[in-house]
Amino acid sequence: MIAKAYSSFFEELQSNNTTEWFRANKGQYKVAVKKPFLSLPNGLIRSLQKWDYHVFPEAKKPPISHPILKP
Repeated sequence: MIAKAYSSFFEELQSNNTTEWFRANKGQYKVAVKKPFLSLPNGLIRSLQKWDYHVFPEAKKPPISHPILKP
């Protein structure tokens, strides 16, 4: 389930799609979008382990080669 904060971030971004707005709201992005998105694979893996014990216990975080906004 996607949290309300996740969809709210993108609704606000749609109305304020500027670098200045994103920089001012980058903390909200990290908490409402990035953190839940990166935790999704581990949640899926834990669910799959209930059905198949061969599934690896933890996903590795892939390197991000193209961040949304470079510092």
